Amino acid sequence: MVTWRAVLVALAEPGRRPLPFTRAALFYPDCRTLEPLKTTVPVLMLLGAEDDMTPSRLCEDVSRRSTPPGMVTTVVYPGARHAFDVPELPAKMRYGLATIGHHPQAAAAAWEELQRFLGLWHRLLGGSWRGGV
Repeated sequence: MVTWRAVLVALAEPGRRPLPFTRAALFYPDCRTLEPLKTTVPVLMLLGAEDDMTPSRLCEDVSRRSTPPGMVTTVVYPGARHAFDVPELPAKMRYGLATIGHHPQAAAAAWEELQRFLGLWHRLLGGSWRGGV
């Protein structure tokens, strides 16, 4: 597992060096300064509609402008804030200038989406792998 920033840096510089991954899944990345991606691997961004720390609309714009078309997919969860997949958080709390919080329905839906996206790994491990959700 690597940080979303390291993945986005690698995706932003295609051809500079071989990518150490075949797919990239990112939970609520910061797309404020991100240029459209020119990716050779499928990218999945899981975003909260109510995320005021890393607004989903910025990642949706990056996705629309990335090439080749269809390689970057965004899924936006209504009512979800930044850190929606962190069960230790309350549903809503201030964190600096933003509001974060756990959203159990979005976390479960994101886990299902991630399993579909990474389907091969899930099948290889017999469905037993359980990540950070």
